[in-house]
Parts: sequence; C-alpha cells; structure tokens
Amino acid sequence: MILPKTNKKTGKPYLSYSSITSFKRNKKEWAERYLYDKPFQPNHWTEFGSKVGEALEHNNFQEFSKEEQRVLKATPRLDEFETMIVWDLGDFEIVGYIDTNTSDRNHLIDYKTGGPGKQEQYDDPDYWQLAIYAGACRQAGFKVKTAEVVFLERIGNPFKGYPLKLKEVPPLIIPQDIELVRINRLREELYHWAEQISNFTKEWKEMISE
Repeated sequence: MILPKTNKKTGKPYLSYSSITSFKRNKKEWAERYLYDKPFQPNHWTEFGSKVGEALEHNNFQEFSKEEQRVLKATPRLDEFETMIVWDLGDFEIVGYIDTNTSDRNHLIDYKTGGPGKQEQYDDPDYWQLAIYAGACRQAGFKVKTAEVVFLERIGNPFKGYPLKLKEVPPLIIPQDIELVRINRLREELYHWAEQISNFTKEWKEMISE
C-alpha cells in the first residue's frame, strides 16, 4: 500500500476514519489536505464540537451557560478519554482516538454535536467509526460489549449573529452495531478504500515526479 502517512512506530502506512470519509466525499479536497499538506481550516462548527469535547474530557463546563451545563452534566463520561487505537489490517493500519471508554474497553462512546436532524447520519449503516474502534479493541484482546454515539444537539447560526450553543434537551444515545459480522464486513470495505487511496496516491506521486 502507498498511503500518505506512515506509523513511525510500526513502519506501516495508515489511514483514519476521517481521511477515508474525506476521500469518499471529495478527492480534490482530500488531495489538498493529505498530499499537499494544506492545514486543516477549522470553522465555527468544528471549533464548537472541539470545545464541547474538551469540556467533557476535563469535566470543566465553566465556559457554558447554566442551561448548557445541565446538558453536559447529563452526558455520560467514562474512565478514559482520547484513547488511541491501531487496527492492523495487514498491509496498512487504521488509527484513531476514542472520545471516552471504560478502562476495560467494554464500553465505547463517541461524542457528536450537530443541528436538528444531524443525528440521523449516526443511525445509518454506512456510519462505521465506532465499529472501527471496536475492531481495533477486539484485536488488542478487549471484549467490547457496547458502543454508542452520544449526540448533543446545538442551535444558533453565527452568520446571522446567533452564537452556537447546546440546546437544552437530554443527550441522545445512539447504539452502534459492533457485532463480529459487521466488523468482518467492515474489514473488506476498509481494504477496498485503502486500495483506492493507494492507487490515487501512486498516480499523484508519478505525476509530480515527471
């Protein structure tokens, strides 16, 4: 496999969930970021999501209103945060970070923020971020039992003068399918996309060397 990034510890090329979804969405934008090393440009929405994630990780909600704090305090927090995973798939690896998990990794959670209706994408069978984490944890010898997206709805529109904030509704728990059948099917899909990205990267390297 010829991929843009290599794990310095193992010497294997690797991908992430976000790099694969970026490639599937827009190859031109993917190339700018992963081949030409164009820095990621955060926006209002990504910055807000990071702010929420950091507040949950550190259990510090001071920058949020009292209404938002009630939502954050009702959001499940487990034993560990930002646990790195590496799923070795032979010719390449998948690398990622679990937002929060129990110390035995029986329970995995990924936090998401979004506007009304955004939660539907995490019910979609094509959403497989948590299945990746579960596959990596199982390969490492952990018996993952449950995985879920915890969705926090946001409101506001910064372009119209309304700052983003959490809507005062309970966090939505969206269970994820991490059964072995799905993980095995996911292996095949990840390998397919890794080959597509490898071929694309190889063609790009040949082009710039001419």
